[in-house]
Amino acid sequence: MLCLFFSVDSAESAKAVEGNLCTKPQLNSWIIPASSLVIFNIIAPFLIQDTLHYSAIGYGHIALFLGFGYFLGGLVNLGVIHWVSAQKIILFSLVAAIGATVILLLTGMLVETNIYTLVAPVFFLFFFCGLMYPNIMTMNLSLFPALAGTASAILGFWISVDVFVFTTIASLVGRETEISLAFLYLAMCGACIALFYPVRKC
Repeated sequence: MLCLFFSVDSAESAKAVEGNLCTKPQLNSWIIPASSLVIFNIIAPFLIQDTLHYSAIGYGHIALFLGFGYFLGGLVNLGVIHWVSAQKIILFSLVAAIGATVILLLTGMLVETNIYTLVAPVFFLFFFCGLMYPNIMTMNLSLFPALAGTASAILGFWISVDVFVFTTIASLVGRETEISLAFLYLAMCGACIALFYPVRKC
């Protein structure tokens, strides 16, 4: 889909793009790592401050802690990428993110909302987002080695579109429990899995 937006200046570049599209999986699974932090920052302030009665400073500390989880995932990726392929890291992270989201959903349904049942699953979700995101970006841009700048611009545009769609949905759902947050994360995980290896005939 991305190649529809490219203006190829030479036959050589066109052949390079066509070859990459036909021989490599087109990864569109940036949705959850790009949108997860933004969605949390839309729903969580109301949930943490209004429902759980934490102060704005307390929410800031929680957000900082969760951001560290994302950062930690990126650091771990630096070590494991030398031993495990990027595709396996992405797939493992997506499955693990679904597991963390299911735990968030079940605790929201079975246990009274508290800071621990909210923060612990989201911390691991952010960790796996940080683990997969560098690999997703690298593999997407590697599809178009002759057009790296244009590919980066188009990828950034689609990331912005995805974030806009999910944040708009997040602004319309309930913010009293973590169930709404969990359902949004499940929807994003499902979309990522569905788009990870799209069926494509060349």
